[in-house]
Amino acid sequence: MKKILLLLVASIAFITLPAQVTQKQADEIVVERLSSETQPYTVYAKEGVQMEMIITSAATGETILLDYACWVYFVKYTDDGRYLIINESNGNLLEVNAKGDAQPANLEEWRLIALGEECSTIGINENEYVTMQFVPEKVSINSSNILRIENRTEGVINYFNPFFLEYFNNNRWERIYLSGNWTGLGYALVAGETTEEQMNLYSLIEVLNDGKKGTYRIIYEFTISHHFPSHTIVSEFTLCTGFEIE
Repeated sequence: MKKILLLLVASIAFITLPAQVTQKQADEIVVERLSSETQPYTVYAKEGVQMEMIITSAATGETILLDYACWVYFVKYTDDGRYLIINESNGNLLEVNAKGDAQPANLEEWRLIALGEECSTIGINENEYVTMQFVPEKVSINSSNILRIENRTEGVINYFNPFFLEYFNNNRWERIYLSGNWTGLGYALVAGETTEEQMNLYSLIEVLNDGKKGTYRIIYEFTISHHFPSHTIVSEFTLCTGFEIE
């Protein structure tokens, strides 16, 4: 049997926890665990306590059965990922390194809770990268803000609306759900191209979050395609960029 999953167990000794760990506390454990990561990542949470969890590789069918109440997270990197499982009763952390396709089949239904600090730029390799940023980052009632995306790779990147919008409140990112007025079509950006899109961020926050001042960010999910004479390689990545409502 191929070993596609590597289990590591760690106790969270530096946090004093009650008899049962809440989802908010589990979120904090995960964010703290990843605070020293240096590569870009995206963290997703499966909603609700899982009384029994089966982690399966879609390609091989190999599984791990967790037969206790737990909070389950998936950390997605550029080429692979990792499960973080928090025991609800004692806060112990189980890490499962996932290789290749060993990730949730329905990951789009999980809650996105965090991105790595350097989430506005991702390096595809030593010479290729993609960046996304707002110019300027400060937003006022009279400001004009541009979303700039630079494709400094040799591939074609694709991204699709709707984007995700989040508000930093009470030391955590809260998802703000977009109405149909803020959705749109997909876009393609060829190698070496930069695109700039004007966005009325002040109106966006007025409509969707009662104009609350503070820190926001948008999140886009991208695919990048590198075309070769005999084949095409497609990979996925996530970028975010922040702005301030003054």
